[in-house]
Amino acid sequence: RRHGPLALVHFDSHTDTWDTYFAEKRYSAGTPFLRAVEEGIVDPHKSIQLGMRGSLFRSGDITQSLDLGYDVVTTDAIFEMGIDAVAERIAARTAGAPVFVTFDMDFVDPSAAPAVETPEAGGPTARETLAILRQIRGLDIKGCDVVEITPTYDGPGQITSLLGATVMAELLAMIAETRQR
Repeated sequence: RRHGPLALVHFDSHTDTWDTYFAEKRYSAGTPFLRAVEEGIVDPHKSIQLGMRGSLFRSGDITQSLDLGYDVVTTDAIFEMGIDAVAERIAARTAGAPVFVTFDMDFVDPSAAPAVETPEAGGPTARETLAILRQIRGLDIKGCDVVEITPTYDGPGQITSLLGATVMAELLAMIAETRQR
């Protein structure tokens, strides 16, 4: 209510715009960004989903987001466009809008973030992920989160947890930088 519908910058390997998750639950990990549009929390026409790839569960996994009005950038498109172009696309899509950034750790390749619930091979490395985040400047971030870390699967090096904490530190630095202007 305070900010009106937010622009969503959604890093993930899945769109999370299903109507129901395996025909059972309307509110689950697979449905939040459809529900957010339905409830007027997110403006899909100012929102972007990045990193979709892998074992899509239904033929409409990408088109359902496009039909809602989201811009969708697959992992292949990220690699084809390059980091600078991806950052420019995020900035253009969200221009002037209050933004919520959500970062699902399965956006990252499982070689750098193995402790997630739904790993998808072929994602950006930790270095590429941080490079993308560091190129995003000037977003009016009103909130952010980092989700889907399962510490019990992280092993002795805790690399998923470390990267998740680093991603959150980058997001907080973006907020601080914008507020200093």
